[in-house]
Amino acid sequence: MVNDKVVQEAGSGKILSIVIPTYNMEKYLPVCLDSVTDELVSDRLEVIVVNDGSTDGSLDIIRRYEQKRPDLIKVIDKANGHYGSCVNAGLGIATGKYFKILDADDWFDTSALVEFLQKLETCDTDLVITLRVDEIFDKDKKVDEIKHSFCSVFKDHVYRTDEFYI
Repeated sequence: MVNDKVVQEAGSGKILSIVIPTYNMEKYLPVCLDSVTDELVSDRLEVIVVNDGSTDGSLDIIRRYEQKRPDLIKVIDKANGHYGSCVNAGLGIATGKYFKILDADDWFDTSALVEFLQKLETCDTDLVITLRVDEIFDKDKKVDEIKHSFCSVFKDHVYRTDEFYI
């Protein structure tokens, strides 16, 4: 259920709304939420965590973060409707100039997020494509890191929507 109070209190004037779709992610949520609640970035963010009917301790973790940072964290607790319904629910109350999805088992590097927000504050564009890093673990030990960048795809051309479909 989307709480009317959440809709009314959703951030205003924030540069970036981050929606975090969540289903049974209690193991990963603290790292994810810590990455978007750092004081260096939180004044420019609106974080909307959408609990999709989790049956583990995800909602308890989300509520603890909401209690610590009610100025930053907004929670939508709804029946399971799958990933797309979470994104749509978050998008429905997002008020930031830009919108980003952060999966609950992912996180931002704080320094990279600071730089990203600085860029967003100075640009006026319709679409931003960012770097992604995959970390590979074996029994909780990091064994590899793969950086994916779409920059090489776009560096020599500005695409029109009729040329490029996502």
